[in-house]
Amino acid sequence: MTCFVCSLIEKKQKKIYEDDEIIAFLNPTPSVHGHMLVAPKKHLQIITQIEDKTVERMFFVSQQLSSLLYDAVGAEGTNIIIQNGVVAGQKHAHFLMNIIPRSKDDGLSFEWAQKQIPEDNMNKIQEALQTSEAKKEEKKEEVIEEKKKEEINEKEDYLIKQLRRLP
Repeated sequence: MTCFVCSLIEKKQKKIYEDDEIIAFLNPTPSVHGHMLVAPKKHLQIITQIEDKTVERMFFVSQQLSSLLYDAVGAEGTNIIIQNGVVAGQKHAHFLMNIIPRSKDDGLSFEWAQKQIPEDNMNKIQEALQTSEAKKEEKKEEVIEEKKKEEINEKEDYLIKQLRRLP
């Protein structure tokens, strides 16, 4: 079965912006007039699967398109929304950023009830996130070290081959 978003990308229907990595187009089922979608061209389901440079590009383009909506459709504000995963409201198995132009009485509401979380729970969450970040950094360092070793081995192999050529 073909991904709905991939089929939209392929058609380039109502395209607003495109480069090598991403595309932006008008949402075929908009919440309001001018609702746009920004997507990676590669079929990737959630943000953690996307390369950092592509995510950066998507946010930059979303920022630019968001500012265009003020003039183009008379927006008084914008929401840039990511629904990352089914439980977060993601409807298609393809990562998207929604750019939604807003006006005072547009009928949309993205409000939620705020909760009070006990301080000890907040501390546990903070500690878990910091521990997770530290593990991620360690893994990143291991990958960098492994790449350095591979580069050294490639250089040594090259030098050995060159030395064997000598008469």
